[in-house]
Amino acid sequence: MSEQEWLEIFAAWEVSKVSQKQYCETQQLDYREFCLKRSALIRKGLVQSKQIGKSEKTKHSKKRRLSSLSPEFIPLWLDQREQGRGPAMIEIALPYGIIVRVPAYAGS
Repeated sequence: MSEQEWLEIFAAWEVSKVSQKQYCETQQLDYREFCLKRSALIRKGLVQSKQIGKSEKTKHSKKRRLSSLSPEFIPLWLDQREQGRGPAMIEIALPYGIIVRVPAYAGS
């Protein structure tokens, strides 16, 4: 497909209000190719990255564009009462459904 055709596909997906995976299934598109093409066009500045928080999986009170995010440290306090329930894990939900899990006491 041409770049213009992909731009039209991405515009139609934005209007659809469904997940990328759902859209690809209904339109018979290869989900992996959809993601790769969209990433390439975002890097070229032809497609705007969606805001964090529009995903059904993650909800954030402050919505910011991915491109405007700068590295930040976020203070984190662990509830000591949870220690007796097995290894405590920190779970970080990233865009595109990526989840990172690390032991809470990895540096101890």
